Amino acid sequence: MGMDQGEQFKELCAHHGAAMYFAQVLEHGIANALMYLDLIPKSGARYTPAEHDSFFEGQFAKTLGNLIKSLKAVTELPADLEAALLQSKERRAYLAHHFFRETTDDLHRGKYKMLLAQLEEHRAFFQDTDTKLQEFVKPVMLRYGFTDAWLERAVQEYSRHIRHGL
Repeated sequence: MGMDQGEQFKELCAHHGAAMYFAQVLEHGIANALMYLDLIPKSGARYTPAEHDSFFEGQFAKTLGNLIKSLKAVTELPADLEAALLQSKERRAYLAHHFFRETTDDLHRGKYKMLLAQLEEHRAFFQDTDTKLQEFVKPVMLRYGFTDAWLERAVQEYSRHIRHGL
């Protein structure tokens, strides 16, 4: 690998990392959705910080596939959102387990632009799926009686948790 290829490979790894990061953002989005659609209704929004933390630890221990199953168990998902979530699961598995092995020949042929475009497409797909999920969850939450003011407080609370280490 010449210097140029080394730099290109670093860029490829950065794009792969960005795609995986957005897959994790989506996983986090599902865990948040489960908090609103499962934990809060079950507990009447009365739970201790320890219960909140252990709920999230339990969600983050799940695979993306199991997070999706948990979500389907507590709410009726629109077909397009469910399809996007399942496709996200497949894409994440491909990136985590197959991408580098399956692109070895393309790397040797220097097809970096094509691979970067593929990774960007995966990243954007995860981001779009997370946006679709948020758009679905909000009206459901409002139906449960959560007001915008309540949501605002919950988000601030949640942000504080994140800043101080969840």
